[in-house]
Amino acid sequence: HAAQWLVDGVHKPPHGNCFKKWGAISMRKIRDVEVTTTHDYQIVYKFAWACTASNCKVVIKRHSRSVNPTKQCCGRCQGKLIEIEVPGSKGDTAKVGYTAKKERKASEYALFVKDQSSNVRESLARERSCTPKEVSQADVMKGCGKLWRSRKQAASSNRGGESEKDGMESMADKLVNMTLGETGSP
Repeated sequence: HAAQWLVDGVHKPPHGNCFKKWGAISMRKIRDVEVTTTHDYQIVYKFAWACTASNCKVVIKRHSRSVNPTKQCCGRCQGKLIEIEVPGSKGDTAKVGYTAKKERKASEYALFVKDQSSNVRESLARERSCTPKEVSQADVMKGCGKLWRSRKQAASSNRGGESEKDGMESMADKLVNMTLGETGSP
């Protein structure tokens, strides 16, 4: 592919005449290399969906969460799709059929980011004298992280608890003053 893309500037079709030309040149130059348009390795997918119709066994696998079961249906029978654990993965516990994917509850931090990201974006835009659309998502996430840490620190000091640094220092003091008893082993 690299020669096809870089030398000839051809991207499509990926396994067309240009690819086959470079494959033939490679096989002539390097005798123990075979260039083919297929592979024999196992593809590992992160996401899967199954058709819920009882007589349909369709399983759709993807590298990203690109299937939306609320908007898309089974291509074979138009049945409803549900997200499942990828067959053969460690999360798949079904001996027959499939294991439905458990819906995870959003973390406290994820909910905080969802709630505060628009405020942080607008605040950063005001500071920079630009529009909110010009503030990058990376900067919004950094701002949310700072806000989260400051609120957590304020909450821990309001509870009368010690900050993480104070806690570590007090733990270090305890370790320094600790004496180990004899256990009888060498």
